[in-house]
Amino acid sequence: MKKFCRRIAETVYAKLSGSGSRYYQFLHNAQVYQDMKLLEPTGANAAKHKEYVIEKLTLCVMILLTGMVLALLFFVQETGEKQVEDNALYRNQYGAGVKNVTLIANTEEEEIRLTVELGEREYTLEELIEMEEDFYAALTKSFLGENSSQDAVSYDLNLVAAVEGYPFQIGWLLEESEYMDNTGHLLKDTLEEPVIQEIVADVGCGEYQRYYSFAVCVHSRSVPISMEEKLKKELLRTEAVSRKEDFLLLPSEYQQEAIIWEYPGGHTGLLFLILTPLTVILIYLGKDKDLHQKVEKREEQLRIDYPELVSKLALLMGAGMTIANAWNRVVEDYCKKKEKTGQKRFAYEEMLITLHELESGISQRDALEHFGKRCRAPCYIKLATVLSQNMRKGSTNVFDLLREEAALAFEDRKKLAKKKGEQAGTKLLFPMMILLAMVMILLIVPAFTDFI
Repeated sequence: MKKFCRRIAETVYAKLSGSGSRYYQFLHNAQVYQDMKLLEPTGANAAKHKEYVIEKLTLCVMILLTGMVLALLFFVQETGEKQVEDNALYRNQYGAGVKNVTLIANTEEEEIRLTVELGEREYTLEELIEMEEDFYAALTKSFLGENSSQDAVSYDLNLVAAVEGYPFQIGWLLEESEYMDNTGHLLKDTLEEPVIQEIVADVGCGEYQRYYSFAVCVHSRSVPISMEEKLKKELLRTEAVSRKEDFLLLPSEYQQEAIIWEYPGGHTGLLFLILTPLTVILIYLGKDKDLHQKVEKREEQLRIDYPELVSKLALLMGAGMTIANAWNRVVEDYCKKKEKTGQKRFAYEEMLITLHELESGISQRDALEHFGKRCRAPCYIKLATVLSQNMRKGSTNVFDLLREEAALAFEDRKKLAKKKGEQAGTKLLFPMMILLAMVMILLIVPAFTDFI
């Protein structure tokens, strides 16, 4: 898929970057090219920039195609699920719980949105009778708990409310006595003789349930019943009557008015259709931002390495080396360390490029000026100027100047470290506020609850 997307990206690049195209500046961002040149002084060129843009376009095309496919799939799925087949809503099997279904009732005059609470399927009387014998054995074993039989009860009874695997609800009826309470807990440590205690399990499920009736006085309604309420009552009545069935049959008409039932359509496909282009744009621009952040980290690294670099040059020149020899020695040490650790330091990489320029025949003055311009930081420009003047005029106090510059650089480095510490503290302020709010809630809510 990536190869296919890359071919599309190359085609788009060729179309948009043609002569006279108004999208040329959008593709060939001057800031991006400058950032690439700072990160890779020897590798950044027009071909590299083109490859970078095509890679961005390839990623955007992949995301765009994926989003469009997902949007289409969701559209198909949601459209296919809208119509209620045969007006039948299938309920969950026993034990799976209640299922809430949102529906739309389309009449000739209006569209009504309803939510139906579809109870789980109930067992028939015949099904309950078939499992009674096995249930009784399981109940006997369960309520005895650690006791081996009903004839020798020496441990507390386990009066369970239900037995796993069976739909029956259990209520226990027993008179509390001096030997056992109504939870089955034994009260006497020693007995002179065994005592008979009667325990009754009230088992119920479906038609086994005990029902209570209340008498109420019903009057006419002041406000006529709306169609929505009528449908809701009808659905509640039909749902209660059909609980022994696998599905609820929705009425096809009500009060001589035809009803067409369907599921409400989802908006997932539309959401993908909207979010996909936005994601593509954000990623395209975000890649350039990530590149610029690398440049900012490069500049920060240059400032951090500056005191150490100047100290090394000052130490080597104080030992009697010339500027060129000291420069070569610092670069050699960096190359050896880079081979061992694999860590790249931009300041020393710029020194290495300067060394290659000197070997290619560029004058020392021009090479040092190029070094300062590539680093861009004022401290490096100052260093390049000091070294260049020493080479041109033969100043004898260059060692003192470098030593003084190193001392100032270390002070600047301390200030930078202090500033980064303050920034880190500021970033931690928001999480600390959240923790404070959580602690306040934990303290206030229990106190407020006790007060109420």
